[in-house]
Amino acid sequence: MPEQRNDMTSAETFVGGNRLMIVLVILAEVCGIISLVLLVDWLNEYYEGYSFDKDDSALFSYHPIFMYIGMIFLFGNSNIVFRFTRTIQIPKLIVKLLHGFVHALAILFICLGTYTVARRKIVFGNNPMYSSHSWYGAATIALFFIQYAFGVVAFVTPVLSESVKAKMLPLHRFLGAATFILAFVTVMTGLTRINSFVERTTGKRYTEYPAWGTISNFFAVFTGVFVLLVMILVTNPAFKRQANKASSYKDEKVETQF
Repeated sequence: MPEQRNDMTSAETFVGGNRLMIVLVILAEVCGIISLVLLVDWLNEYYEGYSFDKDDSALFSYHPIFMYIGMIFLFGNSNIVFRFTRTIQIPKLIVKLLHGFVHALAILFICLGTYTVARRKIVFGNNPMYSSHSWYGAATIALFFIQYAFGVVAFVTPVLSESVKAKMLPLHRFLGAATFILAFVTVMTGLTRINSFVERTTGKRYTEYPAWGTISNFFAVFTGVFVLLVMILVTNPAFKRQANKASSYKDEKVETQF
């Protein structure tokens, strides 16, 4: 009887945790999408608009969009995959593959974003890597690729034993969290730089509360909330996938969010 009561309590806790988790996931997605809409509108209305012409300075406008999609939105979603799939009977390998697929999409957008800023510097002769934003960005991209390669080799391919994978998992999680936070810092420093450009081109100072400044601030707020919610979802033990008693050591112990 005590065991049955414990099982019932665990089940009730699991169901309650699922409900809260679903609410947080929905809130995160709403904040992430609102941030993207604000960013697209802000760049179109107050920066240079958009152009696919490789010699047009407006090509640069895709840089912050692609980087936000890759480094923040897709990266965050690739990690909460391990959370919202806990309510669905999906094999752990499928979840890992979905996690890796979304990561791959993020890499695609990061590459596109890197190309747009590199093209601008080539066309207009701007010096590369002179700002803290550039340094943060380079470090984030490097960590992102290292983390992706590390995750594929360690947790997808059969190269390492399960015991070694379990020992490497904390490092994988730490690097992922560090990369995600660094990506947020990179986006915020980039936002500050573009604000200074817009301030010069519009002639309206940031301290005068212009419309572009308000949109920029709301973008920063919604992006920060998205990042915070993702961190809560992936670090709170209550939202962790429930171990299956009949599952293997691999399924129970090795969960590779971040």
